[in-house]
Amino acid sequence: MNFKAIKPISIVLMLIVSLVRVHSQDVHFSQFDRANLISNPALTAVGEEDARYSAQLKRQWKSGLGLPYFTKMVSYEHKVNPCDKKAKHKFSYGLNFINDAAGDSRLQLNQLNSALSYTYQFEDEINVSFGLSGAFHNRAFRTDALTWDEFWDDVSQSANLSLNTTEPINNFQVSYGSIGAGFNFHGKQSQLKDENGVITRQGRSTLDFGVGVHNINRPKVAFMDNDESKINVRYSIYMIPVIELNDAMDLKFKAFTQFQNPYFEAILSGGMQFHINREKKKKDKLSVGFATGFRLWSFNNNSVFDTSGAPKQIFDAIIPEITTSYRDWELGFSFDITVSKFQAPNNSRGGPELMIRRKIFKCYKVPPYKPNCKIY
Repeated sequence: MNFKAIKPISIVLMLIVSLVRVHSQDVHFSQFDRANLISNPALTAVGEEDARYSAQLKRQWKSGLGLPYFTKMVSYEHKVNPCDKKAKHKFSYGLNFINDAAGDSRLQLNQLNSALSYTYQFEDEINVSFGLSGAFHNRAFRTDALTWDEFWDDVSQSANLSLNTTEPINNFQVSYGSIGAGFNFHGKQSQLKDENGVITRQGRSTLDFGVGVHNINRPKVAFMDNDESKINVRYSIYMIPVIELNDAMDLKFKAFTQFQNPYFEAILSGGMQFHINREKKKKDKLSVGFATGFRLWSFNNNSVFDTSGAPKQIFDAIIPEITTSYRDWELGFSFDITVSKFQAPNNSRGGPELMIRRKIFKCYKVPPYKPNCKIY
């Protein structure tokens, strides 16, 4: 595949993605390109490795809540028979677990997600994937640390915390299941050759773009028996191009939008990746990347004004990010610098996010370049 043809396509798709208006309410990460299973089940195990372990941690809203939001996620993704070079039809599976909790009520989410994807390999550098996901969710909260208006005693001018609330709460936890689906295109640069036609190494340019649909079954999530509230369908659209500039540098972009009425979120990011140990015989490959992005969001897309009548401020945060890879390990750190009205609960700073990933290669790496079987 001639990757030069992908570059103009990348620019057009990025413009399209950045202009889409979207909403979201589910768990989200600023490093969405590493949260494959919750972004799109079709991204399961996409990449050069045969399997991988991942973990992501995000802390936000440090002030304003008794317990700040702390989201934890661990994932495992695996390709089935990755070294079968002749196969056009391939499968991958993945599992991940998510936990977060926040506030005086200790509002908590535990989520176990599974994904299965099918990949059709057009050629060594191009494939398309279709994915399905199923998840089990449990949401729960506590009231022992909460205070209610009925606790107030006008005579003593204080709150009587020994009283029980009369709020009509029937359940303190609720469980439900959800299903999702998605599509992903993956392209990779052809193997590079010298003037004698000898393959020197695999090119680094890649392009992924796709669409994920989540909560297709619209599960009911309510703590009161007479509440018929359901989770809205969430749509995610993304594009992730990496363009190799030369032997030592890559240009990276990320564009992600998702909507789950009546909330939207969009993240746009760009930066550089520097490859430090580039000698052919070196096993200790090291690269470092720097990027800066920003997040746009809105709670209600039916109006350009907020509840006070003032124009909406949809610019939420600036997101600097640093990544590094060494051997088969990747590490990423980003920080949401909040500039919207959420500065108060974010303590005027935002929230840190950490990602760590371990890649597993089962196919033998043939020198002097790393084909990793196919790029599926």
